[in-house]
Amino acid sequence: MEKKFANTIVIDNLLSIETMLEYLASIQVIVTNPEEVCDYLSRYPDIIELVMLACEETRSRFLLSTQLSLELYRDPEIDDQYLTLYV
Repeated sequence: MEKKFANTIVIDNLLSIETMLEYLASIQVIVTNPEEVCDYLSRYPDIIELVMLACEETRSRFLLSTQLSLELYRDPEIDDQYLTLYV
């Protein structure tokens, strides 16, 4: 039973990630490497809504002609990575 519940959470997170990617495309936020972003968000599902809100708020403050890009940044000096929204 516990395993089934864990699988349900994974499925819900994957649906949320896919929904997020579709939403970002609809507001013209480019996700340059969706596989990396999806992998990152599957490890940190608690930030999916926050990422969507950050992208939405950023988009609202710039013209549609302004390119927004969500990418996974990897720090070359230390073993760290995080999502970055470039304007």
